[in-house]
Amino acid sequence: MPTVKEPIAQEGAYQTVFEGSSDGIALVDAQGGILNVNPAFRVLVAESASQKKIPPNISFLKSTKPPESIFLKRARPFDTELLSEIGTHEDVLIEDLAGAHRLVELRVHAGLLIFRDMTAKRSIESELIEKHQELKKMQEVLVQAGKLAALGELSAGIAHELNQPLQGVRGFIQEIKDQPKLSETERQEYLKEVLTNVDRMARIIQDLRSFTRQSTKGFEKLSLKELVEHVLRIMAKPLSTSSITVELKFDASLPLVFANASQLQQVFVNLLSNAKDAIRAKNLGRGKISIEATREDKDFVSVSVVDDGIGMDAPTIQRVFDPFFTTKQAGDGMGLGLSLSLNLVQRMKGTLVAKSEVGLGSRFTLKIPVDVESRE
Repeated sequence: MPTVKEPIAQEGAYQTVFEGSSDGIALVDAQGGILNVNPAFRVLVAESASQKKIPPNISFLKSTKPPESIFLKRARPFDTELLSEIGTHEDVLIEDLAGAHRLVELRVHAGLLIFRDMTAKRSIESELIEKHQELKKMQEVLVQAGKLAALGELSAGIAHELNQPLQGVRGFIQEIKDQPKLSETERQEYLKEVLTNVDRMARIIQDLRSFTRQSTKGFEKLSLKELVEHVLRIMAKPLSTSSITVELKFDASLPLVFANASQLQQVFVNLLSNAKDAIRAKNLGRGKISIEATREDKDFVSVSVVDDGIGMDAPTIQRVFDPFFTTKQAGDGMGLGLSLSLNLVQRMKGTLVAKSEVGLGSRFTLKIPVDVESRE
């Protein structure tokens, strides 16, 4: 049989919880009249106010002015209609006695309102989102700057690649002009050669436009072989000028990868440029780059760019992906290519690792997701 002391003890325990809670608690009637509040509620609504007296009705929390912050504008304004909506309501906007806005998580029970102040947390989250967006924009700027820097380095080779078919077109047209007695068969053959060279120039220009265009697409399924061949066409002249041969070793059954085409192109340009510079630094007058792609497992494709260049020692390998780290002479590079490449590959939910041995060359290996599911 319960004694008189037991309900008194229970009431004392409830009062201790009520008074000691870090969440603001208000007991209200059906019309929103305030029956009692705990110390945390007073701190929430009156800590910064000169007038500490709590108004008689909970409706005083309703905002009287528009919110000033973006994250506050997305919140639901407090209203007494919430008193009848039993449950938890996230991101509710209230206005304290000092006129400042606060964001709370509001739990509504019959006659009981519990307020958890989320203002600081949501503010930090909003700032983090904003900083992330700024970093993303900055990364896109760096990607574009890297492309333009690569384009500047490749410009002489590009001019040469365009000049060859252009001279061919000029020569065949000159033949047609100088030989009016050409047979129709010969004329058609010459015109066919003209069109072939025009198509070649169009392809070069299309490759350049595709490479330098700022990416507006997200992730998509891509043919890795086609993408690498596209990059090699852009870099054909710088590599051949350095007497570097490129060998492709792609598995016949290689699946499509899931990546951003523009960003993945930039990664391969950076890796091939570094391989070219490593081979030239060896001073043998020639070299070889192998690009090897295999199915790593059901979720990833592994592709390695291997050179027989000067190689790197262990301390250099440890820092090779650090921003602004470079072993090149001043003016030959800022040391951002590999750092940016690593970041881009990680955004694709892939990996990029380096192995090297002094005097023997280097191997940079990417693992790229095959499909959407493998990125989750």
